[in-house]
Formats: sequence, C-alpha cells, structure tokens
Amino acid sequence: MPIPQEGRPLVMVQRGEERTRPNHGEIVFSLAYEARGLLPPFSPFFLDILEAFELQMLQLTPCATMTLGIFVHFCKMFVGVRPSVDLFRHYFIVKYAMLRDRPLVGCIRIVPRRAH
Repeated sequence: MPIPQEGRPLVMVQRGEERTRPNHGEIVFSLAYEARGLLPPFSPFFLDILEAFELQMLQLTPCATMTLGIFVHFCKMFVGVRPSVDLFRHYFIVKYAMLRDRPLVGCIRIVPRRAH
C-alpha cells in the first residue's frame, strides 16, 4: 500500500461544474468541507482510504466521514493501534449508491460487516 504524501494538490469544485476531472494524486475539495472544519492536511489514514477505494471526498456521505473519524479515534484511544485500511476492511464495507449506472455525489456509505 503506497504511503500518501502530505501536501497533495487540491482541486476546487467550481460553481456550475457538473464533473471534476482530478489528475492522479489530486483530491477534490469543496468549500462546504472548509465551512464545516474538514481542512487539510488530512490524516494519512484518510488519504489511504480514499486511495484504496479509489474515492474522492465528494463521494462520502457525512455519516461515512464521521464513521472514518470515529474509527480512527477508537483505534488510537481505546485499542492502542494505528488505524489501517486492512483493519478497516475487517470491520466495514464500502457501498456505492448508483442511479442509472452512474455513481451519485455523496454516494458512498460505510456499513459494518456482519458477524460470521
């Protein structure tokens, strides 16, 4: 798993833009995130999740973003381990919502895996 570099370039979403086309390694960022306090630099774990699942921030629902934050907090404060994509995949599934075979903005949900 590649380790993300801090200081990745941000691609701002322009008013009226229907589709962003970020280059490899760029993160799509909206001012709505800034208004709510989600500001760069992002944690290496957050960037690893985006890279591992080939996601952009705009695809995450607010609940999915909160789930990632809670997962990191739980790992560090209660279990004493560094959060990792492999550990995250053990407990959670990333689900995509589609409309007519096209992904929706804010379409990524994170749901717990069922116990076996």
